Parts: sequence; C-alpha cells; structure tokens
Amino acid sequence: MQTIGNVAQGVGGMIPAVISNFIVPGSGLFTMATGAAGNATEEAISRGVDTGSALAYGVAIGVTEAATEKLFNGVASVFGKGAADDVIKNLVKNVSKNETTQKAIMMLADTLGEGFEEWLTEYAEAYENKLLINQDSRSFKDISSDALYSAAIGSLVSVVMQGGNIANLS
Repeated sequence: MQTIGNVAQGVGGMIPAVISNFIVPGSGLFTMATGAAGNATEEAISRGVDTGSALAYGVAIGVTEAATEKLFNGVASVFGKGAADDVIKNLVKNVSKNETTQKAIMMLADTLGEGFEEWLTEYAEAYENKLLINQDSRSFKDISSDALYSAAIGSLVSVVMQGGNIANLS
C-alpha cells in the first residue's frame, strides 16, 4: 500500500508543473524546481537550521531537481526534451525499423530514465544535505536502499504519466 501511496503522491506532486506548463509552455520545470526548493527550505527550518543555510540548501535541492529532470524525457514531456533523448532515439532506430516498436522502446527508455533521475537525485540530495545542513544521518547503505526505492517510484510515476501515450502506441 505504501508504494501505491508514494506513486499517487508523485503524480499529485506533478500536477502544479503540468498545469503551469499548460498555461505557460516551458514553465513546468521552473514550477517543479521552485516547489522542491521551497519544500527543502521549509523542512530544514523546521529541523532548526538557520535561515541562510536553509535557503542555500533549498536552492541546491531545486537546482538538482531541475538538472536531473533534464537528463531524460521521463514524465510525459512535462519538462521538455532531455539531454539523452536524441542519443536514445538514434539507438532505438537502429534496434527496430517498426514505428510502434520504436515508440514502445522509447517509452520504456523514458520510464527507466525517470527512475535513474530519481536514483541520482537521492544521492545528490543526501550529499547536499550533509554538506550544507548536516541533517541527514542515514548510512550509505540506507541512502542506497532509498535511492533504489526512489528509482522504482519514479519509474512507476512515469508509467502513470505516460498512460495516454500507451493507449496510442499503434
């Protein structure tokens, strides 16, 4: 049940970025990043971190979220083209000449890419926490476990967000 709740929370967390992007194309990434920055800042302050350090931490988290979201097109094109998209598209064209198969492989790549982004973010944010506010007491093993779980949730969120695209494969 926790996994379903975390996927629902992930999808729900995307709604402001999706709406923002619909109203002002290209603004979804900014909306998501500033939301992440604000949440991280608020969490740090609630843990007793001074305002300046909390703001620095929040900005670092927001930048990390924005940067990792630009690696792949993992969430139904909400954040635009990812840095690896052209490379993946060219590889997929070499794997199959069938357009439906290419679309399916690209969706799988997007899903796995979103999982990778979340995995990478978990490590980056743990490092930023230790560097800037030192409030993360998890061991490397715990961070690694959390990163794998975040990757799974991110991939599942991507599947949900791509739902309409799955129906249009043929």
